[in-house]
Amino acid sequence: MQWLLWLGICWAGKAQAQTPSVDQHQNYIHNDTALYDFFGKLQKTDSNVVRILHIGDSHLQAGFFPGEARKALQQTFGNAGRGFVFPYHLMKTNGPDGYRWHNTGYWRDVNLLGTGVRAGSIAEDIPVGLGGYTLYSQSSAAALEFTFTGAAAAGETIRSAVLLTGGAAADTLDIPYRHVTLPRGVAALQPIQTDSLADFRYDSVSFSTPSRSFEISWKGKGAAKTPLEFYGAVLYSGEPGILYNATGVNSARFKEYNESWLFFRQLSYAKADLIIISLGTNEGMGRVDLTELKEDIDRLVTRIHTAAPGSALLFTLPGDVMLRRYRTVTRKTSKGPRRYRSSVLVHDPYIAAVRDAMTAYCREHGLAYWDMYRVMGGAGSFSRWRSRGLAASDGVHYTVKGYEMQGGLMAAAIKKAYGHFLLRQGK
Repeated sequence: MQWLLWLGICWAGKAQAQTPSVDQHQNYIHNDTALYDFFGKLQKTDSNVVRILHIGDSHLQAGFFPGEARKALQQTFGNAGRGFVFPYHLMKTNGPDGYRWHNTGYWRDVNLLGTGVRAGSIAEDIPVGLGGYTLYSQSSAAALEFTFTGAAAAGETIRSAVLLTGGAAADTLDIPYRHVTLPRGVAALQPIQTDSLADFRYDSVSFSTPSRSFEISWKGKGAAKTPLEFYGAVLYSGEPGILYNATGVNSARFKEYNESWLFFRQLSYAKADLIIISLGTNEGMGRVDLTELKEDIDRLVTRIHTAAPGSALLFTLPGDVMLRRYRTVTRKTSKGPRRYRSSVLVHDPYIAAVRDAMTAYCREHGLAYWDMYRVMGGAGSFSRWRSRGLAASDGVHYTVKGYEMQGGLMAAAIKKAYGHFLLRQGK
C-alpha cells in the first residue's frame, strides 16, 4: 500500500513538471525531517483523524490556496471533514466557497487588526479567537444557520461539529444554552458534550445521520453589556483521514497573531498535528526592520510550542510581490498643460529580505519550510505569473487559478517529503 502511494506521488510530480511559470526543482520541503513525527501520524490515517491547521493572511482568507491543498491531501489520505468554517460574508468580507451562513438578529465583528473598533466601544473588550475574527451580538434573537452550497461542496456532509463560543453564554453556564436545529430528514441529535473555561467554551454536537446544514440559536443571554461571541466551528465528516483547518485574516502579520491571547488559548484545543504558517507578505510591502521581524517570528513560534507542544511546524515563505508607485505626468491639451496622476507596478525589493530572514530563522531552528518565492521563479516572477493569468493586477494577490496552483504545489511537496520518509522507513 505504501509503495502504491509512493508511485502515485512520483506520477503527480511528473505531471506537474510541465506546469508553466514554476521551478519544479524548487518544489520540495526544506528540513523535511522536522515533519517526521507528523508523517508517522499520516501512516495511520486509514483509522485515525490527523489534524492540520493552516494560518495566514489574505492569501488564505479567500480559501482557494488552502482549499486546493486540502482537496489534494484528502484525496490521498482520506477526508475527515471540511474543518474550520466561519461567517466571513456576514462581515462583508471575502471567504471560502462551498458554504453559506444566514443570521437572525444583529451581529457585528472584530478581527486581529481591530478593524472598525471605536475607542470605548464594547468591541474593545472582545477577544479574537482561532480564526482571527469574532462575530458578536447583543440581540435576544441571535441565531446562525450553516449550509453547504454549490459545486465546491458537492458530496460534503457533517457528522459532528465543534462550536467555539464565548461571552454571556460562556460566563454564565446556568443560562439555557444554545439550541441546535436539525435539517429535515435528520433523525436525532446526540447529547451535546461541553467543555468550558472562564473565557470561552466549545461544544461538540453529533448528528445521528449525515447532514449538510444546521442552525444554532441562543435561548438565553447574560447582561446587556455582555454580548454573545462566536469564533467559528469545526466540521467533521465522521470518517478517518485529514481534517484541514484553514484560517486567514486580510493584511495580517506575525505581530497581530502574537497580540491575540485567545488565539493561543484556542490553539491548544485545536490539537493540530501540523501547523502551517503562511505569513510575511505584509511585512514585505515596504521597508522592514529585520531584527523586529525575527523577534515577531520567534515569539509566534515560542507561543505555538507552548500552546501546542505536540504540533509540527511548516512555514511557507512569501512569493514575489510588486509595489504600486505613483507619479505626476504633465500633458499638453487644447486648454493648456494638464497634470495627471498615474501609477505603475515595480518590483518589490523588500520581499526578498523577508524571505531570506524567514529562511535563516527556519534553518537556525531546524524548522521545515516551503519556499514559494523560489518555486514561482524568484525576483520578477510575479510579473510573469500575471502575464499568464495566474496573478492579480494589484501586484500582491493571485487569481483563483494561481492560488489553486499554489495549493496543489504545496500539497505535492508535502506528499514528496512523505514519500522520502517512507523510503527511509523501509516501507
